[in-house]
Amino acid sequence: MKKHLAIGFGAALTALIALIGIAALRKSEPVYQGRHITDWIRDGNLLSFQSPLAPQRIQARAQPTVEARIALRAIGSNAIPYLVHDLGHEDSLCKKAWLPLWQRLPPRIKNATAAWSVPDWRVRANAAKILGELSPVSRSALPDLVKALADPAPGVQNAVMDALVQVGANPDQLMPELQARLQNPVTRSQVLLDLTRFMPGGELTAQILADVFSVSNAADQQEILYFLERIGPQAKWAVPALIAALSRDDKEIRYLAIRALRAIGPGAQTAVPALSARLNDASSMVRNAAARALKIIAPETNLSPPANH
Repeated sequence: MKKHLAIGFGAALTALIALIGIAALRKSEPVYQGRHITDWIRDGNLLSFQSPLAPQRIQARAQPTVEARIALRAIGSNAIPYLVHDLGHEDSLCKKAWLPLWQRLPPRIKNATAAWSVPDWRVRANAAKILGELSPVSRSALPDLVKALADPAPGVQNAVMDALVQVGANPDQLMPELQARLQNPVTRSQVLLDLTRFMPGGELTAQILADVFSVSNAADQQEILYFLERIGPQAKWAVPALIAALSRDDKEIRYLAIRALRAIGPGAQTAVPALSARLNDASSMVRNAAARALKIIAPETNLSPPANH
């Protein structure tokens, strides 16, 4: 009996200490208009259940309320640690067991219990969205947002990508996390599409794009060539892949590869022989592009397409 009492007393004491700790943390939170920061953050987690769209799509597109945006902007940099913490939020085992049951409840009950039934990935996506909206004060969270690109939930990945665009990330910072998805033919096209929203990037971006160029389909190869052209001189690591592209049957690929080499400039000297050979290309578009590229890369060559073309 005494043993049971001791165990019960220990459990009660542990719970009391936990409650005191939570209350202390709560008391230390920044407050705006009488509400704690975590309350403002949670406003963005509530879901709409009446839409015919899939729940995940609804949740991915949910936005914090206007009032929450104003409050979090006013709190400023003090909000960042709380949002970064939410980027790694995971549901408890009890909540994971509750959510499948909650999905089967009548709509009225679901709406009434929505605040306690937000899935953990939605909390992470909401944190990413708010961090993006708080730019530029949220730039300090950029490394945490980059890590969050590895989140298994597509809704979180999309929200994180949006936030990284808003805070002005450089693609070179993202490449360690995006490399595996660029190497995967299933996810490559979407990653390339996402990257169009960023600034060009530098050497690391060029190197990784060049690595996947030869195994990509024609549409993805064209996107990669556009990227390499945008990167310009820092894309010199891609010159071998671009030289190989000059031998492709697709004239559009040849043309875009030449444009990328021209953007690289004198750093593409090793491509001069391959470019010179393109002066006799069957396509006038390719021939003229090669001539223009040679004037930038090696002006001393003074080569032009043959007159009979």
